[in-house]
Amino acid sequence: MDLRDNALTALPRELGELQRLRTLDLRANPLRSLPDELAGLDALDKLDLRWTPFFPELPAPARALAARGCVVLH
Repeated sequence: MDLRDNALTALPRELGELQRLRTLDLRANPLRSLPDELAGLDALDKLDLRWTPFFPELPAPARALAARGCVVLH
């Protein structure tokens, strides 16, 4: 799913229901948080958070994904 450069400041929790989602591109969005439900996306192989200015550190859901082997670009 390519959501880059859409001026998103938040994501719906329902995104965590997309259990077949493999790639999530959130580049260049002014996101302020990530829903905890993202950590439960077992099929997610790649999460791209580059150029998200409000994430000087990886948010907890992204750290959980990285710990289980998902490629997280930051």
